[in-house]
Amino acid sequence: MAELSVLSNCARAVSVEQVKQVREIVRDFYHGSASLPLVSPQPRAVESGWVEPTLLASWKPPGDKYIDMLLTDADRKERIARSFPR
Repeated sequence: MAELSVLSNCARAVSVEQVKQVREIVRDFYHGSASLPLVSPQPRAVESGWVEPTLLASWKPPGDKYIDMLLTDADRKERIARSFPR
């Protein structure tokens, strides 16, 4: 019996929700159609969005000179350490 009352409550809730949706649709009809955006008389340039690719032959990553300096310094220290055996 409890299941039957739950089902009837759900049916009433769905019915109430449907009534609300119909009222909202009718209210929208009374307000008329939405105004359309203004269209400019100037023609707009159509662009494809294509961007020319960067040539990778001459490209170097940012910070490349700092990495080179660090590696050169590490190589120098390693050579100095090898020249003085322990």
